[in-house]
Amino acid sequence: MDMTEFSIIVPVYNVENYLKRCLDSIKAQTYADYEAILIDDGSLDESGSICDAYVEQDNRFKVIHKENGGLAAARNTGLAAAVGKYIVFLDSDDDLEKEALAKIRETMNNGCYDIGSFAARRIDEKRHFLYELRFDDMVGERVFDSKSRERFLWQDFLQYKAGWEVCFHVFCRDIIETHHIRFDEQVKYAEDIPFTFQYMLYVSRWVKMPDILYNYTLRDSSLSRQVRTQDVLEGILYVDYNLMCRGLNGEQQILLYGALLYYFRDFLLKGNGKENGIEGLREALRESEHVRFHKERLRRLRWRERSLQKLYGQEQGREFHRMICRLQKGMGMRV
Repeated sequence: MDMTEFSIIVPVYNVENYLKRCLDSIKAQTYADYEAILIDDGSLDESGSICDAYVEQDNRFKVIHKENGGLAAARNTGLAAAVGKYIVFLDSDDDLEKEALAKIRETMNNGCYDIGSFAARRIDEKRHFLYELRFDDMVGERVFDSKSRERFLWQDFLQYKAGWEVCFHVFCRDIIETHHIRFDEQVKYAEDIPFTFQYMLYVSRWVKMPDILYNYTLRDSSLSRQVRTQDVLEGILYVDYNLMCRGLNGEQQILLYGALLYYFRDFLLKGNGKENGIEGLREALRESEHVRFHKERLRRLRWRERSLQKLYGQEQGREFHRMICRLQKGMGMRV
């Protein structure tokens, strides 16, 4: 029996108002050789029943009902059940363009790529267009050897030029299983980053598609809106530690921490004005169980102003460096 081409993994938790639109976008795909694995992560609303209804209607849909364990655990459950050649992750409040699988398959098979990336459209709850998520300077094909892959990871990847979110990529299941790549279930926020980073360690051929294939819904009740500053800091710590265990050298560890702090700075500085945001971040750092870890990372990062300017541009690098100095000062550290 031929292998199923796509496994679409959909974690589901209390999304009864969005789930049908998501699942209908799967059923509407012009390419039909897929399995849709729905992981009902202990939903308290009608989401589980909606999943059951789609399974009854279409034998390509499967549902796994489990106790609530979080997004990372739900995705891991889906990976364990998947049999497809390619893995696509779809959040249950988002949806796919109807040509998504067809375009992904054509591109991936034509170039024998290890990973493919595509553009997304960010919309609000009423489906009003907000903006596009594109990585235009990375469009096209990249072929890696060990040196160019390392350069890509520590420059383009850490500058978010390729995207960290798993929903904007298609993965080969063989690579995932061969190297036992899974989501870290301890991470409450940014669990995508170590997964995508680890996967990229084994990529030789990568392609960025120009097409918008994914609709990403920004809603007030989503996880990204509910997460606490402390959760983000702890997520940064877990990601840093997870990737450090992959054999990163000292300089790479510091720049990784800086990249994570830089990427999440807008979220971390949220509040009534920038000053209040910085004070809130200082307070969260001071209250962290791992305050010594953060202090050490900030101390070592402060001495890398030139590296920050090289990574993020002179102006933004300087601004980021000033933020680091102010955080250190607010935590009683010498600057």
